Amino acid sequence: DLGYNQYRFGGEVQWRFLPRTSGVFQAGWFTRTPNVSNSPDQATGYDVMAGVTGLLTERIAATAKIGYGGTSTVASSVFGAKDASSVLADAALEWLPLERFSVKAGYTRSFGLDPTVAAYIADGVSGGVRVKLAERFALHAGARWDRFAFQSLSGASTSYLQIDPGIDGQFGRWLSVGLGYVFSQRIASGSFGPVAPPDYSKNEAYLRVGVTY
Repeated sequence: DLGYNQYRFGGEVQWRFLPRTSGVFQAGWFTRTPNVSNSPDQATGYDVMAGVTGLLTERIAATAKIGYGGTSTVASSVFGAKDASSVLADAALEWLPLERFSVKAGYTRSFGLDPTVAAYIADGVSGGVRVKLAERFALHAGARWDRFAFQSLSGASTSYLQIDPGIDGQFGRWLSVGLGYVFSQRIASGSFGPVAPPDYSKNEAYLRVGVTY
C-alpha cells in the first residue's frame, strides 16, 4: 500500500560565460499516483532553480543555486488537502589543496513526499574527503545529515543520517571497480499520532564493477 508511480518532466539550460564556469537554469514538474487512492502522498508539484557552477580558482570549485518549489496534495482519511511550498537551495564547495586530495561540503534545501505523512521540507548538510593513492586507487568517505519537517503536523520531524566510506580503482581505460559500505539511520521525533514513519538503521556493503566501451 506504500507503493506509487511518479512521473517527472524537466529541462535544463546552461550558459558557459567563463571557460570553466556556467550559469544554470532548471525547471521541473511531477505528478505522483499512489497504489491506494486518497493517499496523503497523491500530489503534483513543481520546482525552479537558477545559479552558477564551476571553478572559482584552480583549487576551488563551487555550486550555488537558489529557487522555489511547491506541491499540492489531495485530501486523505487522516489529513485534508494541503499545499506546501518553500525556497530551494543547493550550495557546495570543493577544495583541492593537492592534486591527489580534495575536501567538499554542501547544503541543500528541498521538498519531498513521504508515503505516510505527505509533504516535507528537507534541510541537509554533507561533507566528504577523497584521497588518490598511486595512479589506480582512491579512498573516499562522506557523511550526510537531513532533517525532514512535515507540513501536515506541527513539530513533527525526521532526521536521516548516512555515512559511506569506500575505495575506487581504475584498471586501464575500460574497467573500474568500487568497494564500499553505507550506514544509514532514520529517526522520527515529535507527535505523529497513528501515522508515524518507521525508525530504522540499515547496513549495506557493495561491490561495483564498470566497463566502458
